[in-house]
Amino acid sequence: MTGKIALLGLALLALAACGAPQLAAEAPAAAAPVIGCDHSTTQVIPFTAPDAQDMIETRSFGPDCNNVVVMMIVRRADGAPLYAWSTAKPWPSDRAGGPVNAESMQNFLRQWGMVSVDTTMALPDWPQRQQAFTDQLGAFMSTPFAREEYLEIRRKALPRLCFATGIETGACLYYDAQTNLAARVLDTGS
Repeated sequence: MTGKIALLGLALLALAACGAPQLAAEAPAAAAPVIGCDHSTTQVIPFTAPDAQDMIETRSFGPDCNNVVVMMIVRRADGAPLYAWSTAKPWPSDRAGGPVNAESMQNFLRQWGMVSVDTTMALPDWPQRQQAFTDQLGAFMSTPFAREEYLEIRRKALPRLCFATGIETGACLYYDAQTNLAARVLDTGS
C-alpha cells in the first residue's frame, strides 16, 4: 500500500509541475480614474420650530457632473425625512456656462441648500376674482390646494421653507406640527 501512495504522490507532483499555471506577479494598483458625480452637502435649518436643528441635504448622482440627478431632502433634527424633491434636469451647467466639474457641483449643492425659512403668512394672497384667474392662485403661481384651504394654511402662519426647482422656478413647503408632515403649498415660475 505504501508503494501505491508513493506512486500517487509522484503522479500528483508530476501533474502539478506540468499543468500548474504560472501566476503573474501582481502589478501595483493604478489609481482608478475618478468617475461619477456623487456629492452631498447638509445644512442646519430651523424648519419645524424656531430653535429646531433640522437639516437640508442636497445630493447629486450620476456618471459625471454633466449628467446628474440632483435631490433635496428635508429632514427633522432626528434624521427622519419630511420631504424630498429631485430632478433629472438640473440646472448647474446652465448657471456655470459650461461643463460642470466636481468643485462646481459641490458649490451648487451648497448654495442650493441655502433655503429661506419664514411662515405661511408670507405666501401670496389669493384674492377673490371675477374674471382672470378665478380658479387659480395667479400668473406663474400654482398650489395643490383649493382657495379656502390655501388661505387657511396662509392664516395659520405655519413654518414655510422655499427652494429653487430651476433657474426661474421654485417651490414652497409648509410644516404642520399636528400631523408632523411637510407638504408642498406653492410652485412659482414658468
